[in-house]
Amino acid sequence: MKTFTIDADNNITVHATRKAVRETGAGVFDTEEQIAELIGPDNKRLLEIWNSLPGETPVGFSPFISRIDLASCP
Repeated sequence: MKTFTIDADNNITVHATRKAVRETGAGVFDTEEQIAELIGPDNKRLLEIWNSLPGETPVGFSPFISRIDLASCP
C-alpha cells in the first residue's frame, strides 16, 4: 500500500512504504480519514490543497463549504 505525506506547505508526496516515510517528519496518511485528521477543521487549508491539484477546477472559499461539499467536487 502506498503511503503519503503532507508538509506544512501542503506538498503531498507518495512513498512506496511507511519505512521510507519515517525520516520525513511530515504528516503521514494512507486513507481519507487520516488526511482529514491531519488537515483538521481548517476548511481554508483544504481549499488550498484542492486548488493546488493539477487539472482540478479551483473553488472559492465560503464559510458554509464543508468537507463533504469538496468531496463531491468534480
